[in-house]
Amino acid sequence: MRNIVMLAEKWSCESQSFAEHSPVSKGFSAAAKTYSSHNVVQTICSSELIEGLNLQGNIVDLGAGPGTQYHVNPASSVLCLDVAFGMLSFLKSKFPSYSPINADAQSLPLLSESIDYIVSNLALQWCSDYKSAIDEAQRVLTHGGEIHLNLVANNSLPELKALGFSVNQFRELSEYQQAFETSNWKVLEVELSKKVVYFSTLKELLYSIKGVGASVKFQNSDSQVQIRGRKDWDKLIKLSKQQTTKRGLPLTYEIVRIRAKKIG
Repeated sequence: MRNIVMLAEKWSCESQSFAEHSPVSKGFSAAAKTYSSHNVVQTICSSELIEGLNLQGNIVDLGAGPGTQYHVNPASSVLCLDVAFGMLSFLKSKFPSYSPINADAQSLPLLSESIDYIVSNLALQWCSDYKSAIDEAQRVLTHGGEIHLNLVANNSLPELKALGFSVNQFRELSEYQQAFETSNWKVLEVELSKKVVYFSTLKELLYSIKGVGASVKFQNSDSQVQIRGRKDWDKLIKLSKQQTTKRGLPLTYEIVRIRAKKIG
């Protein structure tokens, strides 16, 4: 335990330069203060992911963002890893007992076979090499240790496409699942489900993405969404009203949930 905490503190102190070189981390760092005001789908998925889990021992929140409240016994430790230094700074102010580590999930600065549980909510889909992240999780978990994760899957956010925005091409369920198809893992659960969240306005919907550090773009454009004038915005508003239901303006996510135990 002591070695893990000392390693975490070392990486926290050195992490500012790590964050500054990553475009992904810059976006999420910038959103640290607004994240909790816009993380609608993140909150829903996180609550479902950790419900009923008896987390104990050394626990890693992988892609922790501004932090999640975990109810663990005093003997347990919570290590929070994220590529965004700004997120970890905000997290530390909310959860002083947690150990923040500014690091990449594809190269974990943790000792092998030192972690009992890994929890990751809507984070690893951003990894350029998702398989490496899962291999690293397998390396640091103890025998019998578990990973519980949610991931954004392909065909998410169709409403944005209909409005003329391009969206990230996330991985298919099969690719997420394939990383666990080795003798090192026993898969406990794989589930694909739709999560639909509703917003009262288009602005609120867009900020549910931008406000958590992601971005949206117009199709066939290399720049982030820019409204050139009132006419462009009014046109988007008109299109969004055609999608609006009695519950509001919908935004649909395809969410993959995987729970697995290390056996090798």
